[in-house]
Amino acid sequence: MNRLNVICRMNRITDFGLLIIIAVYLCSDDTTAFHSSLPSIRSKYSLTPLSSTKPIPYTTQIKTAPLVDSTLLRFLSAQRTQIRIEQMNQPSTPTSKPTPTQTTTTTTTTAPTLPRSAVDEEIATVVRRAQDAAADSLAWFTDYNSHNIASRLVAMDVPAEEAVEAGNVVQAYVMAKTARRRIRNYLRNRDSLWLSDVNNDDVEGADGGEFVVRRSATYRLTSFYEERSPDLGKDCSIEGVVNVMSGKGLTGRDIAAVFMHTPSVSMARIGDGGDGVGGMEGETLEDTLDRAYSDILLGSLKLRKYDARKVLRSCPGLLTKRGSKAAEEVMAILSSLNVTPNSLSRDKASIPTLLSRSPAAIFRLIAFLSGDGVRMPVDKIGSFIRRSQCVALLNRVAPLPQQGMNGAGSNQVGSNDLYVLHTLLNNVEDGSDAEIEKTYRSMYKVATFLRDEVGIRDVGKLMMNNPDILITDIENRIIPLFDFLCDDVGIDEDDVPRLIEEFPTILLTELKDMKKVVEYLLSLNVSAESLPSIFQSFPSILTLDIKTRMMPVVEFLRSIGVTNLGRFITRLPPVMGYSVENELAPKWKFLTHVCEYARFEVVRFPAYFSYPLHKVIMNRYTYLRVIKGIPLKMIRTLSVDQILRFGDDDFSRCVARDSNGELYREYVKSRRNNQMKRKGKKKVNHTTSKRRRENVVESNEWQP
Repeated sequence: MNRLNVICRMNRITDFGLLIIIAVYLCSDDTTAFHSSLPSIRSKYSLTPLSSTKPIPYTTQIKTAPLVDSTLLRFLSAQRTQIRIEQMNQPSTPTSKPTPTQTTTTTTTTAPTLPRSAVDEEIATVVRRAQDAAADSLAWFTDYNSHNIASRLVAMDVPAEEAVEAGNVVQAYVMAKTARRRIRNYLRNRDSLWLSDVNNDDVEGADGGEFVVRRSATYRLTSFYEERSPDLGKDCSIEGVVNVMSGKGLTGRDIAAVFMHTPSVSMARIGDGGDGVGGMEGETLEDTLDRAYSDILLGSLKLRKYDARKVLRSCPGLLTKRGSKAAEEVMAILSSLNVTPNSLSRDKASIPTLLSRSPAAIFRLIAFLSGDGVRMPVDKIGSFIRRSQCVALLNRVAPLPQQGMNGAGSNQVGSNDLYVLHTLLNNVEDGSDAEIEKTYRSMYKVATFLRDEVGIRDVGKLMMNNPDILITDIENRIIPLFDFLCDDVGIDEDDVPRLIEEFPTILLTELKDMKKVVEYLLSLNVSAESLPSIFQSFPSILTLDIKTRMMPVVEFLRSIGVTNLGRFITRLPPVMGYSVENELAPKWKFLTHVCEYARFEVVRFPAYFSYPLHKVIMNRYTYLRVIKGIPLKMIRTLSVDQILRFGDDDFSRCVARDSNGELYREYVKSRRNNQMKRKGKKKVNHTTSKRRRENVVESNEWQP
């Protein structure tokens, strides 16, 4: 509206200037001189005639009608009235299913007439013609009435709330489409009428008479109030659309979901025996369903019908001609990158978002990743794009299409006219293209900075599992992190690139949280000189949450008798990330059964907590007791370090006194096979609780 106001002010200034020129000539004493001066004025201003025969004075060169004038404002005002007429006869929410023999009746209601005293005669005539046109074609709009659509969906076992919402969305889309077409036709016809609406027979400038210009036809706008063009809505009906979709195996809830995110499907052309006659684009709904549902989802991806319908419910635009062909192009692009349909179908949740994206945007991302900035190998890009971790990056450079009319206010009767007029009068770009360009420039700067300044040799490998790295900010994230690792932690500058390559997630962690981790370790008497070696070997410690991960470990270590926490953590830094419930507590309980001085052994050998309980610790102690026949009392006197620090072969020869390690390997293999058989018979999924129960059972076997 600001743009309209500026244009109106400019028109008023121009009109005011022209009036001044006319007033100067009218005030002259010789009126004949005024008429005789017309040729010179015409030649001076190079006027172009509206009728292409004789020039019209007092105006500048006009090729088309003004962008905004009174006729356009009257027309837009009439659209609001017409939209309200189209919303007449809004019934309440459907509560019962219609019988199969029940048919929809068309009710024509006469709109209230405008009082002659309130508006100009011409405006009243224009508005009345708009009302008459709307009433004449109300039968077509009744087919797309929200209540009619909701009733059909309720009859297909769709919940009333979903049915009403789908009906409102479709009705809003149909009204917006017809109003948009009326305005386009109006603007196109107004330009042609503006240039030709001059009655040349009344022009008597050559004989000295007055120069008469008539534009009454321009203001009458009789032909501009056609309700809809002959092609709009041809070969389409809501009943036919629903029948075709249900015939393909879609349920009522599937159809309602499609209507809500892609309401244009409701106006798709229905084929007539496959002859393809008529229609606006030459493609029927059957063709689109065959391409998107049968060929892509059921054919190429080999999804089950249930999964394919689930994709349709959450994939906006897939059941349109443009969307289905775009999905085909996306599949072709991914196939050229060695992404198999089976790999796509395994991650069913990512299929809707991937197929909804623009093929051109995906191709541009591929060109960027393989370009000079990132230098990712082309054979790696396909697997990178299809990962769920890449969704955030794709949303920035290849955003999903906006979901049509499913917006606020669509559930309220009478609010759609405001939405439609807002859409028609404020068709301003949202700036997404500028944001995408900005994102690409930022990602290129980050990639070159990491390679040239930080020293990362392979940026593509760095972002394979962490695509958001290229979205990080150089000034506020990367440079402060580099300074923190070098200055606060004490890591050498040459070691920072290797640390980042081994653990890229550190680039996405908040700097203030990492500083708190360092302060917490120092509070546990971990020496500052040990921090560089700790974080170089185990950088993931910097990303741990203090309250939920580190504090429970510290409390557990204190409960089992560890007093020098700083020394214990320095000798086994990963212990800060272990789970007390799933790892530390079961291992400690088993150790108290097989070792007489468990606390002493843990303090002397902290690495005990780093060995797997089932695969290493229990296997070795069980082998000594069951296979070698060593009494439990003797096993309890053995040091934990002596049993666990060796490899399997060395343990078999040095501790179990075997001639070679073959016997122990066979025992481990048979034990693993027995465990797998038990799992197969019971069909047990090893959740955390079941794992704890197994630990308790096996630990009880070692009680003296």
